[in-house]
Amino acid sequence: MMRNLLLTVYCLFGCFAFVQGAAPLTVKVDKRVELLSIACRLADYEEYSNPKNQLYVADISAHFEPYKNHPLIEYLRQLKKENGIGYDAIAFMAVSIGQPPAFDPIIPFSEKPIPDSRWSAESATKCVALLQQFYDDAHCAEFFDTQKQRYEFYERQIAKIYLHNVDLAWMERWFGTYENARYNIIVAPGNGTHCYGPKYTDTRGVTDYYAITGLFTDKELDSAAFSIDTPYLIPLIVHEFSHSFVNTVVDRNLHRLGKYADQIVRRSPETDTYNHGETLLYESLVRAVVYKYLKAHHASEETFKRQQDWDTSQGFPWIQQLVDYLDQYEQHRDKYPTFESFAKKLQKFYKRMAENL
Repeated sequence: MMRNLLLTVYCLFGCFAFVQGAAPLTVKVDKRVELLSIACRLADYEEYSNPKNQLYVADISAHFEPYKNHPLIEYLRQLKKENGIGYDAIAFMAVSIGQPPAFDPIIPFSEKPIPDSRWSAESATKCVALLQQFYDDAHCAEFFDTQKQRYEFYERQIAKIYLHNVDLAWMERWFGTYENARYNIIVAPGNGTHCYGPKYTDTRGVTDYYAITGLFTDKELDSAAFSIDTPYLIPLIVHEFSHSFVNTVVDRNLHRLGKYADQIVRRSPETDTYNHGETLLYESLVRAVVYKYLKAHHASEETFKRQQDWDTSQGFPWIQQLVDYLDQYEQHRDKYPTFESFAKKLQKFYKRMAENL
């Protein structure tokens, strides 16, 4: 756990912040994320349609069912079919635009593409225009007003877990990356059961790291058992924040690593969950970082075993080999001051994995 930390808690439409030096952490429901998640649910995106949070899903259905054929929803269906827009592409869009009702791009799409190749400047611009229209037509402000107490409850419960127990300083030291950064845990009850870790840098050079989580239900959050001892909570957030660091490094080194990752995908039936080489690189590395974090924070053997069982079930039975390989990075930080500087060495690991499968 972090010590000697300055805690600042405030509530303005339920936003909690924990300030650790230059890297504040906030916990909040974000209307951009929530509205796009709701729109994807209306457009029948399977990954956004989990009924687990029954009370909230019922409220969504009661308010938004008349708008299932709105032009925005029809366009999202088209984007899903023709461009593969879904999953984290929606999260990337959400953090690239401002808050309602304007939803203006933080940086014009014509000047800087939003951070996902599935979008184009044209499709992103059209989507935002239709989102603005949907916000008015579907009376979204009124819906958010009716949900204010629920959102504040979510924020309070999640903040109790994370504000004191996510060691962001460790992550920055481990990756060797010290940006002008802000960290944001987005509680996304409309997000289904998937979690995402996008980031976005604005025109001032400030980078927002996001851990978007939609796993929790009212019943779970209200349970006395929901506490820091809930096993998956800290690994989940470390996993998602690590994406912001790892994905950038992978993207810059895809020419070295991509062909071996593609071979692993083709040769290993266990990787069906992540069936693209690029995604396999992202996911294997962030999972390995979670192990490093757990070890540094003296997690129990039970926690490690649970994590390993989960990663094996998700197509990474070889994750411990990668964790061990990263010992070289940790033991030679004089030679590899940043994770980026170690990226060339990763080629050897993935080449060996591809050859031995």
